[in-house]
Amino acid sequence: MKLGRNEVSGMFGVTAVLLSPIAFLGATLLAIAVGHDFLYFSGETPIALGLCAPAAYVVVRWVVPPIVARLRASFTDSSFAASEAGD
Repeated sequence: MKLGRNEVSGMFGVTAVLLSPIAFLGATLLAIAVGHDFLYFSGETPIALGLCAPAAYVVVRWVVPPIVARLRASFTDSSFAASEAGD
């Protein structure tokens, strides 16, 4: 049986969709393990915190405020307020 190009692409797509959660979980566990090893083998917690502080600063100062602003705007939306009031 010879498969056409569309069938092969479809099989690869289905395989990628089915395996992506497994790959995501594996990558998450690997990142946690590498981070734990980094903190464990650095010996001194202040050194590890000093190396990780710039990344944490960027996340807290630049990434989180726009997300919070969008969430706040979605909760103060007029349609949401009207549905809460029962109108």
